[in-house]
Amino acid sequence: MSTSKTIPASTLLGVCAILAPHRPGLTPEDLRRRLDAPDTELDVVDELLTVHDIAARFKVSKFTVRNWRAAGRLPAVKVNCRVFRYRLSDVKRITTASYATSKK
Repeated sequence: MSTSKTIPASTLLGVCAILAPHRPGLTPEDLRRRLDAPDTELDVVDELLTVHDIAARFKVSKFTVRNWRAAGRLPAVKVNCRVFRYRLSDVKRITTASYATSKK
């Protein structure tokens, strides 16, 4: 399916503006390319997880997750002044990198 004729550029620009806090650097061209790609899964909006969710799913301590954020290894989405959420893709990137370096 090609979206080139079905979705106007102004709509893609608006979607990119809405997703900007969650996907910095996403351009209308990137979005169009993802929509036009055959048989690919769209991950434009990634699942947001709590510290508890990450600790349970990836079998790490809550303190480990907080340390990753404090060290700048895990970017966070700030919900309010004390609440943070984390993108699943970022957590997978961190855990995959950690696993790869521990196996060397």
